[in-house]
Amino acid sequence: MRCCRNLLKSYKECNPRRLFEIVTGDETWVQYNTPISKQVNKVWIGKQLDPPMMPLPNFRSSMIMYCIFLMHMALVAQVIIAKGQTVTGSFYASNCLGVVEESLLKRRKRTGAKGLRLLHDNARTHKTKQVKEIS
Repeated sequence: MRCCRNLLKSYKECNPRRLFEIVTGDETWVQYNTPISKQVNKVWIGKQLDPPMMPLPNFRSSMIMYCIFLMHMALVAQVIIAKGQTVTGSFYASNCLGVVEESLLKRRKRTGAKGLRLLHDNARTHKTKQVKEIS
């Protein structure tokens, strides 16, 4: 909370365009479903018959974890975490923040990530030594 207050206080005194210098990121679970095509569902039935029941898919089995990084109106990077992969501090620093840095170098050829601030929650993986050295 103290960090957020300091950040808001420093930006209150500066140009509002400084808010565009914040890159924020977080991990999230995303459910996905591969729908059956409508052609497969088409069935000829009589006027007196009920349409066949279609079972709902099992949504628990179709989830994937993403690390998503955003910057004022644009997606900076997204990293799909492989099934069974644990997000540790070293994994987050090398795989996730590495992709963010590459993306920023492509977008901002002269400055790259210089002058940007990385804002993420206080999950344990974000507080490790490897992550603090990068951000």
